[in-house]
Amino acid sequence: MKGFQECIQIYRKAFFESDSVSVPRIEELVRRDQGKLFSFSRGEEVFGFALVYIFRTASFAWLDYFAIHESVRGQGLGTDLLKRILLWLKESSPTVQVLLFEVGDDENEIGTFGKGWLRRVRFYSRVGARILEGVPYLFPGYGEKGPIPMALLAFPLQSQTTLQKGFVERAITEIYNTVHLRKSDDSVLNSFLNRIPAEIKLSALTP
Repeated sequence: MKGFQECIQIYRKAFFESDSVSVPRIEELVRRDQGKLFSFSRGEEVFGFALVYIFRTASFAWLDYFAIHESVRGQGLGTDLLKRILLWLKESSPTVQVLLFEVGDDENEIGTFGKGWLRRVRFYSRVGARILEGVPYLFPGYGEKGPIPMALLAFPLQSQTTLQKGFVERAITEIYNTVHLRKSDDSVLNSFLNRIPAEIKLSALTP
């Protein structure tokens, strides 16, 4: 897996241990072709990466982790990598409706929606991301930390402006099952799943 270790180094610096999947689990998902690892490199040096899972039977993809090395942030590399991923999805998986992902805060206390969260949201909004209104999403948490409130966002791939509750419920359940190895009767999952509205508006993010 060329560049994998370099990607993992960026991953470890960019995410809290309590809100990140273990490295062996990521390696397993990529090796089993359940996940696709994108990297941004110059020569032999890797400066950014993204981990994407495709659930074709459920018609969605999941952007699990995305990070650019701090030394080259602000140069448009992240935007270029995201655009590359979105184009690849449209061309290789035309039945995929949305690229879903979660956004937490990387600067303030975990579970808050402060400056770090707002900075990330603004970045994704410039590439066309929309927030799923009214979805009280919880990241299951690892280590000593419990569930972590995060925002659920999407890149619509078929110009949708809304999603139906059933679609979002199936997508989140699939993420809990496949990525986090949680069962469908997981207490964290079911604590918010039934509170998802019948129709979810994909809203433009506040600048």
